[in-house]
Amino acid sequence: MTYEEWQILGLTLRTAALSTLLIVPPGLAIAWLLARHRWRGKSLVETLVALPLVMPPVATGLILLKLLGRRGPVGGWLHRTFDMDIVFTWRAVVLAMMVMSFPLLVRALSSIETSSVKCASGSTTSRRVTLTRASAGRPR
Repeated sequence: MTYEEWQILGLTLRTAALSTLLIVPPGLAIAWLLARHRWRGKSLVETLVALPLVMPPVATGLILLKLLGRRGPVGGWLHRTFDMDIVFTWRAVVLAMMVMSFPLLVRALSSIETSSVKCASGSTTSRRVTLTRASAGRPR
């Protein structure tokens, strides 16, 4: 591989790792709340969390562009307050990765948490569900 290709690979790995680290704490919290409790507005939160998965990717990208651009509410505030631009930077890549992977993380964690709640021994159930799901993807 050329030097430029190694740089691209490195950027991809760094942004993926950072986005994963940033979504795990709120993803764990929301998955736990969705799996363990019944509360008013729960279906609204579930819908908002799943929204990036059901919307066309172009629509999701345009919404992020509109929000995070210099004329957008979030991007304009960041530019005025901190002189920071988001769009067309590595920060935008991290945010886009976070938006698209957050629903997948919450869905996976809440299904494991739900199975743990329904059985007496949560750790055994979580391990069994995780290993079962992991083994379903392996070649036979």
